[in-house]
Amino acid sequence: MIGWQHFGRLKKWLAAFGLVVVITLGEVVKPNLIVLLVAVLLVTIWLAFRNRIALNQLKTPFILIAVGFALAVPSAHGLSQVSHFQPNNAEAFPTTHWIWMSYNPKYAGRYNFEDVQKLSQIKGKTQKQAYLKKSTPGSLEVVGSSRYFGTLG
Repeated sequence: MIGWQHFGRLKKWLAAFGLVVVITLGEVVKPNLIVLLVAVLLVTIWLAFRNRIALNQLKTPFILIAVGFALAVPSAHGLSQVSHFQPNNAEAFPTTHWIWMSYNPKYAGRYNFEDVQKLSQIKGKTQKQAYLKKSTPGSLEVVGSSRYFGTLG
């Protein structure tokens, strides 16, 4: 996106294609890339009030990023069908697992294989959710409210 307004016609087309492909593949592979779309929206709102000239210059790349995210949905669905992927909800981790794991004081919020193994031994999504609901408040008490609120801000 740097220098977009100075690109020639061919370079803009190549960059546009590359940007859409990279965003689409990135979102299919790592769905939490969606935070980039949120960032683009926030920057768009900020530039709308602060610098309309810069917003106008970045309008095309921002639209292409949105197109890439829009294309990721049917692409992921198509890839799932072609590969005959069936989600196994009984083995899936609830979203709260990542919150629970981040409050393990021994690992300072980093990924912890022991926590993953512990939750993997529990069968069924509802049992995992019940376990996390019971154990997460205890984890918060161990790390303290200052760390909890420090991670939010």
